[in-house]
Amino acid sequence: MKNLLLSGIALLLFMSIFYQSNSTIQTPVLPAAITSYIDTLHQDEQPVKFVVDQKKGFVYWLTFAGGLHAIRQDGNDHTYLNQKNDAWKDITFIEDFCVSETQDRLYFTDLMDLQTGQSAIKVTDAEGKIEVVANLAHEIPYHISLSADEEMLFFLSKTDIQGTPYFRLRFLDFKEGTKGTLYSSLSKIDSLSYDNTTQKVNIRNKRQELFTFSTDLQKMMGLAESFKHY
Repeated sequence: MKNLLLSGIALLLFMSIFYQSNSTIQTPVLPAAITSYIDTLHQDEQPVKFVVDQKKGFVYWLTFAGGLHAIRQDGNDHTYLNQKNDAWKDITFIEDFCVSETQDRLYFTDLMDLQTGQSAIKVTDAEGKIEVVANLAHEIPYHISLSADEEMLFFLSKTDIQGTPYFRLRFLDFKEGTKGTLYSSLSKIDSLSYDNTTQKVNIRNKRQELFTFSTDLQKMMGLAESFKHY
């Protein structure tokens, strides 16, 4: 009983952080069917991150092992996306994901694409088809977030420059086909969030210090460089 109570508390804590609904972050009301179903899963399938998409009626979660799952809010149609079809065979490890609120699209990181040997940010649709958004030759993405208009994707990445690790806040501008760096640090950046109201990006470091960045395109264009959008 104690373990069940702790499991429920942990679940609510996860959901209070990772809830997505109509461009707002809200305190979640997780359907009882989902709570009960997750309690029956093996430890390897337990979530480390949730996204509740009220608009489409789905719950998505990521496991510690990089497994990406989807289930309807009524507790039916549980899908292990990583095993949906052969299109997923070139993906090694997913560390983060975010969900489009306007399209049937889910963006995620890939530690190393087996075809290119590079890290990548990819997108999948309801049919399980996968497209490469950007190959990242010299950096590893580990957190991602979409802007409210979904024309930009922000991500945290780690790179090494002459043996020194750097952690960066980066962006992809889908409309202009560019990418760039908003912030770089020798200390790891632990979290990334996009505020739909202020249209600003927030990050926190290990000391929980908050840094906020404008996403005004005119200010960001000087930081942009070209990237190939597949």
